[in-house]
Amino acid sequence: MHRRRHLTISWSAVLALALSLIATGGSVVWPSVAAAASDATPPTVYSPVVRFRPLVTFGSYPQVSITIVGRDAGSGMGGTPQWAVSRNGGAFNRLTPTSSTTTWSDISNGVPHTAAVVIYRTLVLAGTYRFAGRMFDRAGNASRWVYGPTISPRIIQETATNIVYSDGWVRANNNLWSWEETGGPGEIATMKVYARAFAWVASQGPGKGEAEVWVDGRYVKTVNLYRLQPLASRTTMFTKTWSATGLHTVKIVVLGTPGHPVVDIDAFLVLR
Repeated sequence: MHRRRHLTISWSAVLALALSLIATGGSVVWPSVAAAASDATPPTVYSPVVRFRPLVTFGSYPQVSITIVGRDAGSGMGGTPQWAVSRNGGAFNRLTPTSSTTTWSDISNGVPHTAAVVIYRTLVLAGTYRFAGRMFDRAGNASRWVYGPTISPRIIQETATNIVYSDGWVRANNNLWSWEETGGPGEIATMKVYARAFAWVASQGPGKGEAEVWVDGRYVKTVNLYRLQPLASRTTMFTKTWSATGLHTVKIVVLGTPGHPVVDIDAFLVLR
């Protein structure tokens, strides 16, 4: 007589299988639960990186993303990261993000060994911030807390003395704010800035055109301000992040797009 063997599956195993299905595009791969249970080594986590978010509205507060990356060669990455923030050099307080995005990679046997987690925040244009985070592996081991640099968010208005405009730029305004604009091909705005992150704030619209952005003497990309239905009156049209704070030169070169040539500069945002 043959006896039936019963298979018991825990909810944690079911969850691990679900993550595997997502990570592998639907192919069934059973993660090694035994490997997770025997893993006593915490993951390696890298310091948070703060960037201005591209193509978002700028009102009174700039929007940033904060990214941490973790790597675990054993049981793989899992769990929910923990975050903290220090304001103006004060104590670190736990931070609960309202939204986040996780990217899994380095997947073997259905288990992701690398995870990049991004949260989103608005910053006050005064004082300083410092963010910290830690991550977990599938065995529940916590990494050490890792700390980002102290950053100072600032706004540089279009009238700042460190912005040099060629002759074709003119001042324009409405009831809310002012800006510099031009439609002439080859017109240039040059700015020297001490920063670790940078954003160009401009308006979109049906009369707007294209401009090249050059950073430290190198072409980076062509930005198109044309939009039949503007995303917003003031938008972060170009962003750039460096690994450390330093002196950089940003140049905006207007292309004079036929039929809708106008390019404007409302402000620049920097993290120092």
